[in-house]
Amino acid sequence: MQPHELPQHQPLVLVVDDDPVIRMMLKRFLEAQNIQVSEAVNGQVALDKINQEKPDLVLLDCAMPVMDGFEACQKLRSIEQFAEIPILMITSLEDEASVDKAFEAGASDYITKPINWAILRHRLHRMISSRQTQNELELAFRVLESTSEAVIIMSLEGGLLSVNRAFTNITGFTRDDVQGHSFKWLLSECDDHQVEIAWSGLMRDGHWQGELKGRRRKGDSFPQWLSLSLVRNSRGEAVNALAIAADISRIRDSEQQLDYLATHDPLTDLPNRSHFFDRLRRSIRQRQDPGMLAVMLIDLDRFKIINESLGHPIGDQLLLAVAERLKAELREGDTIARQGGDEFAVVLYGVTRVRAVADLANHLLKQLTAPFQLKEHQLHITSSIGISLCPADGTDAATLLRNAELAMYYAKDQGKNTFQFYSPEMNAKAMENLSLENDLRGALARNELVVFYQPKVDIASGITVGAEALIRWEHPKLGQISPLKFIPIAEEIGLINDIGQWVLAQACTQAKLWQQQTPGFVISVNVSPQQFRDEDLLDRVQATIARSGIDPYKVELELTEGCLMDSVESNIQTLEALKDLGVRLSVDDFGTGYSSLAYLKRFPVDVLKIDRSFVRDLASDPEDAAIVCTIISLAHSLKLEVVAEGVEDTEQLAFLAKQNCDQFQGYLCSRPVPPENFHSLLSAPANWFCLPRQKQKRSDDSPPLNP
Repeated sequence: MQPHELPQHQPLVLVVDDDPVIRMMLKRFLEAQNIQVSEAVNGQVALDKINQEKPDLVLLDCAMPVMDGFEACQKLRSIEQFAEIPILMITSLEDEASVDKAFEAGASDYITKPINWAILRHRLHRMISSRQTQNELELAFRVLESTSEAVIIMSLEGGLLSVNRAFTNITGFTRDDVQGHSFKWLLSECDDHQVEIAWSGLMRDGHWQGELKGRRRKGDSFPQWLSLSLVRNSRGEAVNALAIAADISRIRDSEQQLDYLATHDPLTDLPNRSHFFDRLRRSIRQRQDPGMLAVMLIDLDRFKIINESLGHPIGDQLLLAVAERLKAELREGDTIARQGGDEFAVVLYGVTRVRAVADLANHLLKQLTAPFQLKEHQLHITSSIGISLCPADGTDAATLLRNAELAMYYAKDQGKNTFQFYSPEMNAKAMENLSLENDLRGALARNELVVFYQPKVDIASGITVGAEALIRWEHPKLGQISPLKFIPIAEEIGLINDIGQWVLAQACTQAKLWQQQTPGFVISVNVSPQQFRDEDLLDRVQATIARSGIDPYKVELELTEGCLMDSVESNIQTLEALKDLGVRLSVDDFGTGYSSLAYLKRFPVDVLKIDRSFVRDLASDPEDAAIVCTIISLAHSLKLEVVAEGVEDTEQLAFLAKQNCDQFQGYLCSRPVPPENFHSLLSAPANWFCLPRQKQKRSDDSPPLNP
């Protein structure tokens, strides 16, 4: 920029003079310099205009009426907002006293009349440029002070010269505190090598950035992202070093929190499956001979029943209590994790004796059988534990976990509440189950699934009044497979809804034929928990009944007590919608769950089925007898029918008849049979009480669709 040029920004100059000719001349001159002009006739008007227009410079005549230039200048300077505005006084007085008076009043400079326009042009340029430079510096300072990042100005030797307010807020150190210290003093837990890398990078490349620990006045450290750069003058020469430091404590805390959430179970706060797997892999690499590692998988037995009966909140509380109990029994260095659901995993380090692992497994089983008191519920559970050893049962994490899982399932098959060490024979069993799963996927299409029927007999008349539809799998190579074996697989692989729908269709079609002989015949079909939760359940049931032509009231859907107790309010809505279709509803296995009388009264059901476990020991167990009597009395008080399951001898039947039980089913009458063998059971009533009092021979103890 040349000396006579003004900045590109068009400045505003306030001309204050009582002489209109002078004002006109000044205005023309200023506008020729690309300067905006505002005018005032005296000092008082000038003060008002300055407040409104905030000019970049004031040209102020000394001698004016009302308020002269000296007084106006003095008052203007007393206002903090305008203390720095450039004021060029125009005076015809050249004596020393007048000059002193002008500067004492606060003038920035003065020029005499008559005006030398060349001198005025240069002074205007200098004063306006200086003002704009000052504004830019003030803006830069405000930016420096208002930024949330710490700014440190240093010498090229690394000496600390100045810091901004954010630096003080972050570290607690003031400008005075940093004086005389070096760049390294800013850092915490950094060795000379790290400092040298940063500083040499700055000097070599003109910039450097990276994460280094900062220090606070309190003595603690914090993570900071540090950006170093060189400050250069107009000739491109480095004159200072600048550091901008961002406190990234929150970012690192958030990252740690996200990492923690990604590696830990949110309910129990234990490591999750993936974190456990990583720990196990590291432990295997660090294992030293001759020591062993032991992997335990602990699965809670029948946890699903508790979850479905009492609801997920109680189930979650139980899982928390189990986690705390397991942690309390393990050594500090061992690892425990939640694998998901009701399964926990443990790694035992430095194992020297297999006996010690067995003793711990026994101890854990015992600890988990102790009652859990959760609010008003006292819960009793058992568990099954599978164990694999490294290196005997595998030398990688995946193999050890797989083998421990096989052992755990084997423990469940052995009756639960026990533990099993892995053995190679279990692999063969697993392959068998996998093969069974693959075969089941195509069993429906290959017509390998069949429906058997077990009679339901009216106790008072001895007449068969209905039947329960029970699925069987006629495997082409393995023969008939029990539902106990394949229904859990169907649930696990997502086939249970299709299978259940097929059973309903078969049963309705068959029952429609039998109703020609026995008009009051009612067919009962089990509905699995997964089916019951299916959003298409109502449409499927309605469509199936419509296709078969059967009277909906002659169709009875059986649901387990545990299934109904999960999400009670939602279940009641579904039950009411099913009732609107006209079907009957039955509570299966009643007495094994946790339903209360209050809920039972709200369920729109028609039938209670007494679980076979209470019927079996009626004659020998007074408690079972009392439970059966209570269930029958309760059902009748609610105007519900009662069906006893698993009746095997006339002594049981006589007891039930005495208590006015409505119907029974069991091997005393018939085991489940195919439809072609069922027709004979619809003939004249039988006198079941005349049968011998020994139990009937059982050839099939299979449960219904969902055991």
